[in-house]
Amino acid sequence: MIALPLHSIGRVWTAGAGDRLDELELVEQALLSARATSKRRDEFVAGRLAARDALESFHAAQSGTRQAPFAVLAETGERQGCPQVVDEGLRALPIHVSISHCDSLAIAAAASVPLGIDLVRIEPQPAGFADEAFEPRELASWAVALDLDLDHPEVLAHAFAAKEALVKWIGRGFGLATREVTTIPEAAIEREGDVQAVVVGEWPGQRRRFVIRRWREAELLVVLAFAI
Repeated sequence: MIALPLHSIGRVWTAGAGDRLDELELVEQALLSARATSKRRDEFVAGRLAARDALESFHAAQSGTRQAPFAVLAETGERQGCPQVVDEGLRALPIHVSISHCDSLAIAAAASVPLGIDLVRIEPQPAGFADEAFEPRELASWAVALDLDLDHPEVLAHAFAAKEALVKWIGRGFGLATREVTTIPEAAIEREGDVQAVVVGEWPGQRRRFVIRRWREAELLVVLAFAI
């Protein structure tokens, strides 16, 4: 088993989270559009609160205290959409964070190295989704690794969560088409519990190995990715 970098996880339920907007730093509050729907408001606030919890836990593991001012901003340029952690003076900090939300849960991870996290529901997808999002060899490799039929919902859920986690690690979430990024497991993956696996990630001009941590939260699938 590959030792994962030190990291912390934060979780916040999205229902009613928008009412906690004033708990965010002012620079974070300014990122939310005044025209945001209540659903978007709940998801935005829950994600930032989950990130704050993850950052405070990570800071505590390193320094022994949770109290530290953090804000999570969205970078621009090539890394558009990739969260950036800053201090109260808006100075970038050497801490990385990744955020995801699905259904009623927001989850975030923090570490001193780049990472990506994704949260998905295991369920059948509309016809054509697999063809649009994956190369045939990609889903086939996940089916073999999980020892499941190719059309099993867990296959697509694992492949999609791993792909999204990798896209977040790359930091170009709004600049890469889904089929431009592939993840291929190197070996069999246990279907239950908190487990690790190695996957090969490929995107234009790049090929790199990643270790993923896979577990479940509130009946949702979570995939956390670090580069090896």
